[in-house]
Amino acid sequence: MHIGSVPIYDQSTVEGGLVTFKSILAMLEERLGMARSFTERLVHVPLKVDYPYWVSDPDFDLEHHGELPKESLTAMAPISVRSDSERADAGNHVSAMVVRLRTDIADDTERLSAIRDATKESKELTNAVGARLMTDYTEFIPAATAALASRLATRLAAKSTRPAMNCVISNVPGPQVPLYAASARLVDMYGFGPLVDGLALFIPVLSYCGGITIGVTSCREMQRIHATTHNPIVTLSC
Repeated sequence: MHIGSVPIYDQSTVEGGLVTFKSILAMLEERLGMARSFTERLVHVPLKVDYPYWVSDPDFDLEHHGELPKESLTAMAPISVRSDSERADAGNHVSAMVVRLRTDIADDTERLSAIRDATKESKELTNAVGARLMTDYTEFIPAATAALASRLATRLAAKSTRPAMNCVISNVPGPQVPLYAASARLVDMYGFGPLVDGLALFIPVLSYCGGITIGVTSCREMQRIHATTHNPIVTLSC
């Protein structure tokens, strides 16, 4: 277990009564040699013949370390294409859309508002193309051909320096009445999802009895995900 803290200092105890940002940077820079992990980055071994290694980052910049990305991360979100007449049908009737997570915006409220706008834009684009049309290709393409095309697309996406999406966020509506198994009441449900080459983060959102759970499934080699995600699984109650 790793525990962090937020220290609070009284700058009136400093000579001059003021601590500037530059003075804090200078103090940290003097001590970086005692914490090498702060100046390292992860590199992959050619041909993946060994595990990745942490090496010294020649481009490390203390002043801009940990700043927001210049471009927003994106997520693939499944959307239902089930018509009103198909509500009683078994199986899944889903397509997908890509949503910008606006990780380039620092303010939480502004980021949430921007995500809402981006989601609305993606839905409008999907409706214009026809979400059902994108799922009906299996009606006229042989299954073997479709499977080969899917595997090829996955491999090409994994080798690309710019993936089509960075993660998957899937919402699964659950029962709003208590469930039981062997007389034991179901308290909560936590989701998990599949990981594939080039897509190592899956965030399922499940609802049950007036509350929702948010799970995070990630590749164990993505150590920085575990270091920066404060609550891997969070339960929210309505």
